Amino acid sequence: MRRRNLWIGGAVLLVALVAVGPCLLPRPPITAAFQTAKVSRGALEATVSASGTLRPVDEVEVGSAVSGRIVRIVVDYNSHVEAGQVLAEIDPSAFRARVSQYEAAAARARATLQQAEFDLKRQHELASENLLASADLERSLTAREQARADLQQVEAQLASARVDLANTVIRAPIEGVVLSRKVDAGQTVAASLQAPTLFLIARDLADMQLETSVDEADIGRVRDGQDVRFTVDAYPGTKFTGKVHQVRLESTTTSGVVTYTVVIRTRNEDGRLRPGMTADVAIVVAHCTQALLVPNAALRVTEADVNGTAVVASRDSTDVPAVFLLRGGRPERVAVSPGISDGVSTAVVAAGLRAGDAVITQVERATPAAPGARSPLGGFGPPAGIGKKRL
Repeated sequence: MRRRNLWIGGAVLLVALVAVGPCLLPRPPITAAFQTAKVSRGALEATVSASGTLRPVDEVEVGSAVSGRIVRIVVDYNSHVEAGQVLAEIDPSAFRARVSQYEAAAARARATLQQAEFDLKRQHELASENLLASADLERSLTAREQARADLQQVEAQLASARVDLANTVIRAPIEGVVLSRKVDAGQTVAASLQAPTLFLIARDLADMQLETSVDEADIGRVRDGQDVRFTVDAYPGTKFTGKVHQVRLESTTTSGVVTYTVVIRTRNEDGRLRPGMTADVAIVVAHCTQALLVPNAALRVTEADVNGTAVVASRDSTDVPAVFLLRGGRPERVAVSPGISDGVSTAVVAAGLRAGDAVITQVERATPAAPGARSPLGGFGPPAGIGKKRL
C-alpha cells in the first residue's frame, strides 16, 4: 500500500513539473530589428501645393448698352481684333427714328426761343418809351427763359438718342483675341437691367495668370515674388514656371476649409497654355543647397522606440530633436537642428552627423519563441531576421 502511494505521488509531481516548468525557465530576451537609411548631402526645397485655373491677365466682357435684334456679327471665336473694330451690329432703325424725332423737336424749340427773343426785344423798345407796363416786360423775360430751357432739354434728349444709335454698333474696347461669342445673328438682346455679355476678349494670351487656392495652414509661408512650378494635364511631364504676383487678403470658406487666393503670373510665348486649363501648382517657399539631409522617418524615432537596447546617450536633453545612428551595432543618439523639409527629407544641422551615416528609421521588436516551441513557419524556434540588424 505504501509503495502504491509513492508511485501516485511521483506521478502527480511529474505532471506538475510538466505544467509549470516553462514558467520557471528564464524568459527569452526581447530583440530589436533596426531599419536604417543613409544620411545624404544635397539641395532641398520646401513647397506649398495648390491647384488653380489659367486665365488671361487682361480679359474684357463686351456687352450691349441698348436692346434690340442682332443683324450682323463680324467676328467669331479666336478672331484677332483691334481696338475700335466692329464686332456686331444691332438693328438701328428704331434708334434712327428717335434721333430724327428729337432733331425735329430741337428745331421747333430753337424757333420758339428765337420768337421769344424777338418779342422781348420789341417789349424793351416799348418800355423805353413808357408805352408798356412792367408786368408785360417781365412776362416776356420769363417766356424767353422758358424757351431756352425747353431747347436745352430737347438737345439733351437728342444727344442721348445719338449715343444710343452709336451703341447699336458693338466695337472692341481693346486689342486682343475673341475667346467666346455668346450671340448669333437674329438674336434679340435685352439691356433693361444690365448689359448682356456678347463677347469675351483677352488682351494678350502670351501673358497668363493662375488663380490658386492655398490652405490657411500654408498661406503664412507664401510671399510675392516666390518661384512657382506647375503642370497641366494637356502636357504631362512638362513643367511650366511662374512667380507669385499677388496674395489676396480675402478668404473663402468651403465646407469648413478656409483658403486664400494666390495669383501667379507666367509667360505663354508658345501659346500652349490655354484659358481654363487646370494646373497643379508647387510654390517654392524655401530652399537650400549642400544641406545635410535625413529622412523624415528618422526624426520620428524616439528614445522609447530604442529603449531596451544599449543606447549610447548624449549630453543634450531628450527634448532636443535627435536622430539615432547605428554605429558598431549600437544605436547612438545625436542631437540635430531641423530646417526645411520637402515632406520626405529634412535639412538638419548636427555636429556629430556626416553624409553616409546610417540613421535608424524604424525599430521592430520581437520576442523569440522558447526552445522547443514550434514557429509559425514550421520547425522550432523563431524565423531568422533577413536583411535586418538585430541585437
